[in-house]
Amino acid sequence: MRAFARVFSFDVVSKGALGLVGIALIRLMPAVEYAKYTFALALLAFALQSVAGTFNRVYILMPQRTARPGGDASALLSVQFIVLGTLALLGLPLIGRLGFLYVAVVALVGAACLYEFARTTFQKALDFRAYSAMDLQRAVLLGTLVLLGGVAFGEDTSATVIVCAQAAAYGLVCWRATSNRVNATLLPSRAALSELAGSLLAGGHQLLFAYFFLIGIFTQIDVFMLAALGDDAMVASYGSAYRYYAILGLALGSVHSVLLPMIQQIGSRKELDELLGKHLRLLIGFAAVAFVSAWASGWFIPLVDAGKYQEAVPVFRILSVSIVISFAFSPHVNLILRHGLYRFLVILVACALGVALAGNYLLIPTHGAVGAALATLASAVLLNATIYLRSKALLKQTTG
Repeated sequence: MRAFARVFSFDVVSKGALGLVGIALIRLMPAVEYAKYTFALALLAFALQSVAGTFNRVYILMPQRTARPGGDASALLSVQFIVLGTLALLGLPLIGRLGFLYVAVVALVGAACLYEFARTTFQKALDFRAYSAMDLQRAVLLGTLVLLGGVAFGEDTSATVIVCAQAAAYGLVCWRATSNRVNATLLPSRAALSELAGSLLAGGHQLLFAYFFLIGIFTQIDVFMLAALGDDAMVASYGSAYRYYAILGLALGSVHSVLLPMIQQIGSRKELDELLGKHLRLLIGFAAVAFVSAWASGWFIPLVDAGKYQEAVPVFRILSVSIVISFAFSPHVNLILRHGLYRFLVILVACALGVALAGNYLLIPTHGAVGAALATLASAVLLNATIYLRSKALLKQTTG
């Protein structure tokens, strides 16, 4: 687990720095602007999960198809941006709600997808040092930009300013990490793009695309439903709690980053059992940290937000339970992906999304942000428990 320890140590520092930035924004931004910022981050997360997550996962799983190193990467990235451009056009009606902020969000999504694809190339090569260093550099740069923005705008800091700062941080770090790797001769031809798109559709990847698209909606449906059924105060309260949840969830991201390529390379049942055993020990420690964080949130959250978001404490406590469940079952999700059971995942996520939609529709009008968190927890339990049962059946069939 040395690779995990390296990724996790970098993540602790980088996410800690990003967490401090998030805390400063909670305290600094007006509730209305923070609600807009929360909605903007939900759009970013949807794009990263549904589009970038799919293409990056395909890149990790696919064998080298071309004779030119990086040829597949450039073609895959080009197709990814065609999809993102289409989604950006479909999202134009949001300009009526967000104004120029929508343009800033589109720029942020583009920069973030480039950044995540660059990190994925390091992940596939098992170069976790470079993979993690990019996040640390982004955290430092974003913190600097937000500090400058806070000094310049003070309590009038808007969501648009912060989103532009994030886009700049993603773009600059990506450029620095990949500038010596970019080769203009690797720009794909139209024929190469058509060939790759055809192979993706013909190779069963359409189910993988459907899975990640549904996951992208599923993971952000709480914010989208709050924006539709609630008010700015509810969205801002949920967004505040989610920032603390994101800090707690850095371990989950680290586990997923390391587990997928490791599970892909495991050659025997013994190696898999050893990996699951190490993960179990990590789970015990993580659950303890989550419990203490949830218990202590009753005093540190009001201290940070000066009492602006009273619902943030119960929302964070509910989300803490959800993140422990996700951490516990993360190896099983990756095992399902290794076996290519995408149809099963698509049907399952669609069912979980239905539960989340119904739960949010029923609970938000009566319980606000807390209702959204409860709906998220219920759907997460359904999703992860079913994945676990299917994974156990796969393990019984595995020999080695």
